[in-house]
Amino acid sequence: MLPGPLDGTLLDCASVARGDLIVSIDGEAASIESWNAISTRESGSKVRIGYRVGEPRGWRGEPKLAGEAREVSVTLDDESIWRGWCHSGELPPLRALELKADVDCAALVRALDSLGPAARARGEKLIASLDTIAPTHGDPATPPLLRAMMAEPAKSEALVRAAICDASDFRTTPWRGGAKLVLGLSGNSGAPLPEPHGGFKIERAEDGVNYLDFLLNGARALFEQSVARNPAPPSGLRSLVVERLDELLVRGPHSRESMVALQAIPLMNPAKAAAILAHFDVTDEFSPSLLSGEPSSVPDAIKTAVEGSILAAREIPQIGWVVVGAAGPNRYDLGRIAAVLDLGGDDTYAWKQSPGQHRLVIDLAGNDVHTGGEIGPGGSLGAISVIDDRAGNDRYEGGALTAGTALGVAAIIDRAGDDVYSAGPWSLGAAAGGAGIVIDLAGSDRIAAEGMAIGVGGPSAVGAFVDLAGDDFATLGTRPSVYGVAGEHAGFGMGLGLGFRFAAAGGVGAYIDFEGRDQRQSGEFSQGCGYYLGLGIAFDAAGDDVSVADRYGLGSAAHQSAGIAIDLGGNDIYVGRTAAHLGAAWDESLGYFVDAAGDDSYRADGLSIGAAAQQALAIAIDRGGADQYRAASVTIGAVADNEYHFDAKGLGSFAVFFDLAGFDLYPMGRTNESRIASPEEPGARLMSRDSVFLDEHSGPSR
Repeated sequence: MLPGPLDGTLLDCASVARGDLIVSIDGEAASIESWNAISTRESGSKVRIGYRVGEPRGWRGEPKLAGEAREVSVTLDDESIWRGWCHSGELPPLRALELKADVDCAALVRALDSLGPAARARGEKLIASLDTIAPTHGDPATPPLLRAMMAEPAKSEALVRAAICDASDFRTTPWRGGAKLVLGLSGNSGAPLPEPHGGFKIERAEDGVNYLDFLLNGARALFEQSVARNPAPPSGLRSLVVERLDELLVRGPHSRESMVALQAIPLMNPAKAAAILAHFDVTDEFSPSLLSGEPSSVPDAIKTAVEGSILAAREIPQIGWVVVGAAGPNRYDLGRIAAVLDLGGDDTYAWKQSPGQHRLVIDLAGNDVHTGGEIGPGGSLGAISVIDDRAGNDRYEGGALTAGTALGVAAIIDRAGDDVYSAGPWSLGAAAGGAGIVIDLAGSDRIAAEGMAIGVGGPSAVGAFVDLAGDDFATLGTRPSVYGVAGEHAGFGMGLGLGFRFAAAGGVGAYIDFEGRDQRQSGEFSQGCGYYLGLGIAFDAAGDDVSVADRYGLGSAAHQSAGIAIDLGGNDIYVGRTAAHLGAAWDESLGYFVDAAGDDSYRADGLSIGAAAQQALAIAIDRGGADQYRAASVTIGAVADNEYHFDAKGLGSFAVFFDLAGFDLYPMGRTNESRIASPEEPGARLMSRDSVFLDEHSGPSR
């Protein structure tokens, strides 16, 4: 029972469930012919379906001829709306993607070499099956980087590291660095970007007005090359993304308008969004004389939308009012102001923009506060929304869609200061159709979000949160666990690639941190997690970090997806609660975890640290350091059940754990300088549980 007229949850709905026996259609005995004939009826017509309740119902449902007789009346709807993009066309050819040099890609081959001939053949067959996942389940927008990882899992780390820009790219030209990141993560690193515009000198207030006009109107023109200018974007864009924190399937009261909105999402893809981001790559120069300019009166049309001293204001065709604010405290209502250049002061920005309205704020100095309405600061629906903050300890305190977008571009670049980011769902670098990015260049920041936030890539999109420096504290997830686990929460973010199951393949979500001693705590599905044809990435380049996640975290994946977590240095602490962490995969997925150096501590519950189940591949590698492992069952190179697709495919799962240097402490009988490989014949009951544990070079790290 898929979403649609029955509002199904896959296994059941409010009436019919798997296991129920259809016995009549419109009062006549049911047959294959009468069932198939339903599809020929017009949308809007009604059909009565009689059935007998199965026993049991749901996942293991079985028909019962003597079950209770029931009937449900259904209004038929247009199949093309509810089908989404799934199986909507042949996937484009997968071009060769760049690989990071000097990355060891031999772990998977070494693991296969550790097995006997029969076990190796099973492992190779499982690995090869991953390359069929996207063509079988996906759509033309399935991320190329995900497809490349599924085609050659051994190269996953090299592929992802090549896709991520160097820190210098962001520090030198953050807008171009953001554009390059979006191209890299979307598998388009070779695509050309617009040439830099060069310099723009602002000597007078009117120059500032012209500068805002040039930036925002130019970006609008690029946007409208792909998304036609309409009075308003599709009404279901907000519910399509924001309500996914409540229900991963597109179902419920707003599901139809959400599915209609989904059809527009491919109009704005990551490559087009990257070109818009690169448009903001301008070397601006502000004359000192600008600060001493004569104040201007606020025009009557926006008198209640601006408080404080301004230097100029003008209404610009196509975008609306733009304002140059003086170097004092100001308040701006961005429901009525399209663009602001503020020279300084502790300012307040009230983001009350509507869907389809483009917005730009450039703030040169001051400790500013950004608050949100229906759309949060730096967020958009069917539009562009940009914040470029040059200095100050700022606060971004919005609800949903704070630096998040659907069918658009949303970006915050904060260049300095100890900042606070606080947001609701679909925020802080979240996107469906386009790109959502946050780039924080400096400062020890506090980041908190309700869920579906902090680097979330939905369909046809890249979402990223990038932190260049500072000791940061990030938390994600305030709602109860989707599994009902006491004390845990629904997270969905911090590097989540998310598809809308049975509607659209996911995108690429990334959480990237280059340095600092950081603390990260997140709920379920987070910190480098993939869900339904999405790719999630968590990347940390340096620092002694603490990472805590609930179920599915730290390089994990579920349902035809991939998740990868990479840490290049530092003495780190990892805590994975309940299940599926640190290189863990479930249901035709790839989970990958790499820690390159440092004396690390691992604590994980079941199905973690190189563990797979249900026709999946999991890899966990620690390359150096004296590490401590504390783990429950089915961990550290282990495989669980594989009942989902075993009868159809005859495949099990494959799990790999390597610790390549350092004297380590293990539970469960694992020891230094040892290898444990699965037997040649695991037996039918085990359904091909193949795995390899390897510890070597238990001396100083190398």
